[in-house]
Amino acid sequence: MNRILAWLCVVGGLLWGAKPIYDGLIIGRKLNTGYIPEDPTDYVKFIFPFLCLSGLMIIHSLYKKKVRIAVILLSAAVIFSGLFHFFEIYFYDSGLPFGFVFLFFATIGMAVGSIFLFLPLRKMGSNTSLLTWCTLVLFLDNFLLLILAFMTEILPIEITNPIMVVLMVSVGFIWASIGLALLNQVDPVESQSTK
Repeated sequence: MNRILAWLCVVGGLLWGAKPIYDGLIIGRKLNTGYIPEDPTDYVKFIFPFLCLSGLMIIHSLYKKKVRIAVILLSAAVIFSGLFHFFEIYFYDSGLPFGFVFLFFATIGMAVGSIFLFLPLRKMGSNTSLLTWCTLVLFLDNFLLLILAFMTEILPIEITNPIMVVLMVSVGFIWASIGLALLNQVDPVESQSTK
């Protein structure tokens, strides 16, 4: 079962990261500017972050109390990310600020949750090294997103916009890497339990 959950995290992360690339290269949209939903992928993209919750289920099942707070924070952040994409499409042009509120809390939750996950994983040693590095990169990515959000008034948009797009795209690919790291961890555990 953990293997299936890990693959769901990989697929969710890949789709989450690939969607903006698809929008820019295939559809020809300007990224990070908002758009009228028209492509079929627009209407399902809010599901991609939710698939990454499966990775958090595995992390909690493997490490229990040591990571409980981190898993709660990261779960809330992933749910807020999905809600951001939901409101971005289904409440497009409504004037409601809910979408960006969700994005802000998702970014803060991901930064704080990933550092809370990094610290106990680092103490556990080498068997969690790939997962540990993924959580550190997730923290750095979201921390830079938060800094850039406040720097948009100082720096020109020509500089901040491409950097923000790269950081937002990489969040999905980092979650895919977390899923791959979990695949490496659940394979030995499941093979030992079948013996």
